[in-house]
Amino acid sequence: MSPSSSVSGSSGEESCDEDFSVIERLADAIRIEEDVRFSPDERALLVKELYEGPRKCQCCVNWVEECPEHVVVPVFDEPEKEVEVGPPLVIRRRVNHSENGTLVSLDSIEIRHAATRQVLLNVFSMYDGFVGVIRHLVFKAPFHVFFWHWNRFDEAVANEEDPETRKVLVALRAIVKRELAEAFAISKELASNGVISSMFTWTLFAPGSIVYGREGIHDRFYIVDAVQVDPFHTGLSLRFVDWTGRRFGGATKHISMPNFFGTRRITSLAVYPATYLDDLPKMQASLLARGRKFAGLAGMHYKSYRSWSGAKAGSSDQQHEESRIVIDTSEHARRPRTQPLWKRCQHGIPLHTFLISQEPIDKVPRGRHIPLPNPNQNPQGPPAPGVPYMNNGWNHNAVTHGRRPGRPHKSYGKGPLVPDCESDSEQDDEADTSDRGLAAARNRLTDVQLQLCAPKVWGYSMRTKVWRTFDVDRVSDIEWNTKPFESLVLPEGYKDLILSFVESQVKEGDTFDDVINGKGGGLVILLAGEPGVGKTLTAESVAEKIQAPLYKLELGEGNSVQMKETDESRSRSRSRSRRRSRSRSPEQVSTDVKTAFNLASRWGAVLLIDECDLYLEQRSDTSTQRNQLVSRFLTELEYYPSLLFLTTNRERVLDPAVYSRIHLTINYPALDAPSRTKIWTTFLSHGTESSISERELEVLANIDVNGRRIRNIAKTTKILAKRAGRPICFDDVKKVMRITEGLVIEDPEPEPVYQDVRDPFGLDDFH
Repeated sequence: MSPSSSVSGSSGEESCDEDFSVIERLADAIRIEEDVRFSPDERALLVKELYEGPRKCQCCVNWVEECPEHVVVPVFDEPEKEVEVGPPLVIRRRVNHSENGTLVSLDSIEIRHAATRQVLLNVFSMYDGFVGVIRHLVFKAPFHVFFWHWNRFDEAVANEEDPETRKVLVALRAIVKRELAEAFAISKELASNGVISSMFTWTLFAPGSIVYGREGIHDRFYIVDAVQVDPFHTGLSLRFVDWTGRRFGGATKHISMPNFFGTRRITSLAVYPATYLDDLPKMQASLLARGRKFAGLAGMHYKSYRSWSGAKAGSSDQQHEESRIVIDTSEHARRPRTQPLWKRCQHGIPLHTFLISQEPIDKVPRGRHIPLPNPNQNPQGPPAPGVPYMNNGWNHNAVTHGRRPGRPHKSYGKGPLVPDCESDSEQDDEADTSDRGLAAARNRLTDVQLQLCAPKVWGYSMRTKVWRTFDVDRVSDIEWNTKPFESLVLPEGYKDLILSFVESQVKEGDTFDDVINGKGGGLVILLAGEPGVGKTLTAESVAEKIQAPLYKLELGEGNSVQMKETDESRSRSRSRSRRRSRSRSPEQVSTDVKTAFNLASRWGAVLLIDECDLYLEQRSDTSTQRNQLVSRFLTELEYYPSLLFLTTNRERVLDPAVYSRIHLTINYPALDAPSRTKIWTTFLSHGTESSISERELEVLANIDVNGRRIRNIAKTTKILAKRAGRPICFDDVKKVMRITEGLVIEDPEPEPVYQDVRDPFGLDDFH
């Protein structure tokens, strides 16, 4: 149902007095429709009415047949007379005390007619947990379930062939319709025109219906699970589909919408029925495409992620940043303080309600009655705290005294999207997470379930080393780049040797096994040399070459200092202790190392440990904590099953035991002039134009700077040239090196001009 285009664009909180004058007239008309009127004698045969009488105990309602003298009976129809025992419908009314006086209101309708019970159970078959063999069936106020499924109920009444059953159903319809008269009037007069009042927001959210909402920048579809109404809020329990790490399952989200004055456009609510969308088919197609992508990301994947940087999202100054992530919800679920997993997804969505019951309405609570207090000692008050009761304002959950008004009740919880679903922990061992099992799980998802999929997935950022959620729409396949390895400047034979070892272990499955099973199956390569000779770039380019994740573990200088300070902490002053408290302890560093090895092993990643001498410095008798860290690190090396690169600038300080775990050691020589020429050429020509001549490159190559400094100089030079709107020139490089390196570079000598001495005056040109 789409809202009418004739709705005025006036303020959402405009007065609704005129609207409700129409609504009241409609409600009165609905209450006295001709086809539902009965004579007093006919009504007495069909309906028995009971009233709340004087209390006999604190826990139960005393139902009596006579209406108390001090209360007012609604005058919707002829006053009900006492009827004989055995009518098919039993109405119970409660006494309400308010500022307007003492009134009675409808509390429940009990069905004491087997055929009618069966018809009603068929009408409300979407609610789980009801069976036809039980002789009790009670509908409790405020009867919202009838409103949400009125067409289905009305059709069942019309199609009933048994005269007696149909008569009971017609009587029931009359009673309920009178109670819901205002809701029907609102639906006809307001909701059909795209606006709603706060008191009747619940009419929009039939359990089982699909609603639309925004979560940040994401469009979302949800299934309504339950609705709660109190004097301050309308609470919704919504279901959607998520991936638990082992299976697709249902998760719950709660939304509380504060009440408002007047009327508002339905599309201005936090969530609203999807049928009110301007272009529902387009939204369905968009969410279906995203859901398929979400389902495709189930399992473990190494992907590229595009995020925003710079200015506010959507501004012209904002830029995209590409980073690498590993999507692995199963591993994240093992993290501490992770939310519980959900339930398995199958077909259908069971609904649950407290407004329909198959328990005897006069059942003694907790097996015994609670006596009334002595009126001479303590005045009669409300039920004792903690005793459940049914508040007519709460549609689907029992509420308890002591709850703060307006807050959603905590009885909500994560539940299955389908019936007969065991808990996730009971089924985890049976979940098939192989490629074949994941494909089968994806194929079982319906289009509706795909539209309900979450817009984010759990993953691990390889750059920031944190677990977080990533937008599905920004995840893409990696565009692998083999150029870094090809442009890597190493002496002849180095790259072939490294690549031969790596491919034998990664692609062909060769292992460097120890004599004991399970030890030494990985490949450990030590890259040693001066800073800036290409050690780190070698590991990074190899990972790109073999298309594997790269996990880079770095330990900053501050942490290494802290480890040394730990052993001498007793002799340090109190002022130094504050600085130590801000650093990571050896225990934390050891945990980081273990985490890095575990994750890299699980993901088949290339593990790069830069400056490994900070972890593996030679053990001594004076540093117990360092010795423990080195021992732990050596154990991890021994059992690591994948590819590991260690880099160091100080090979001489490594513990001797390290070398027994290393399969290949590469010593990088210092850069010579030809090597620097290649590096300058690579960085200056990458992604930009350059006017630097070969003689100018020769001048730069003769300057003793390492590869990392060359890269930084070239990057800064490109920024200068880009701002000037021209190619890079030699003067740009000179300026940057003078400012950042403190080096003054002379221009290359001009090439000599040679002249033919046999004809110094060019006389031959005249011949």
